[in-house]
Amino acid sequence: MLKLFKIVFILAIISTVLAFTVSTATISNVVGISDGDTITILTPDKTQLKVRLAEIDCPEKKQPFGTKAKEALSDKIFGKHVNVEWSKKDRYGRVIGKVYLHGRYINKEMIEEGWAWHYTEYSHSSEMAAAQDYSKSHKLGLWNDKHPIPPWEFRKK
Repeated sequence: MLKLFKIVFILAIISTVLAFTVSTATISNVVGISDGDTITILTPDKTQLKVRLAEIDCPEKKQPFGTKAKEALSDKIFGKHVNVEWSKKDRYGRVIGKVYLHGRYINKEMIEEGWAWHYTEYSHSSEMAAAQDYSKSHKLGLWNDKHPIPPWEFRKK
């Protein structure tokens, strides 16, 4: 009986841990674009959430291509229903999310088209690294600049 209790207890702990690591997905309307990697969504229960796109970092507003990155993201998803998968929030309370529109991974598209860097400090995705290699080799978007400055370096100034 004690052995059975231990097994049930361990299973309860494992299921609790898994419950906190499983991501949440929501289909929501995009009601705001702050910049190339931050959006505001309106969830089905009418809650507004700020979403920081996972795995990418776009030029800041005052950087070259900052405005173009925002416009590119807006053209893709503003006013549309997207699926956001997330499991945590950042220190500013924003959801860190993977954004999908009709099965397209929007975060990856932003890198592939040269509007964002692969944010390797937080992502080790080979898929995202390949997307950046593609945009860089084809001199797309920000890679057309002779000396693009990553936003994490720009923010240090």
